[in-house]
Amino acid sequence: MNSKKMKVTFIATIIASLVIIVTLFLPFASATESNRGQLLENSEYGSLADTGLTNEDLTDVSLFEYVRIYSYLAENEYTRTVAIICISTIIAFAFFAVMTFLFSILKKPIAIIIFDVLAMLDFLIIRFDYSSRGVVPSQSYNWGFANYIIFIFGLLVLAGAIVMLVGKRKKKE
Repeated sequence: MNSKKMKVTFIATIIASLVIIVTLFLPFASATESNRGQLLENSEYGSLADTGLTNEDLTDVSLFEYVRIYSYLAENEYTRTVAIICISTIIAFAFFAVMTFLFSILKKPIAIIIFDVLAMLDFLIIRFDYSSRGVVPSQSYNWGFANYIIFIFGLLVLAGAIVMLVGKRKKKE
């Protein structure tokens, strides 16, 4: 494989792994039409006192905002366990995403594959958890944009890492 194709693969893998990190800040859940209308009617009011989130902020909720929400809920002894588990799975996803990006920069295809797969599996666990508890999808929220692009870019990173691995092997021959 020529060096120009490897350079393009390298850059594409870095960009795709960066997008995986960005999904932490993209809408994970989007309010349904009826819920969005209610939230926007009272947009300036805070829904959860100490989180600093207004109703308008809750029309599209990212995983980063869910960490803020669950941090608030962790203060209550009845919701603490679930909140800590949710925060932990989101932090694990963030860690795996950052490690994928780091190893993309370092051109370490096996590590990229490992951390990319771990990030995608963790994201699936988050989705399963939210779905099984009726958080998303629900009468109030549907899946947001992040739920769709995460898998597209996760597969792009995986493909890029495989091409990089094959290119390294051929270069050694």
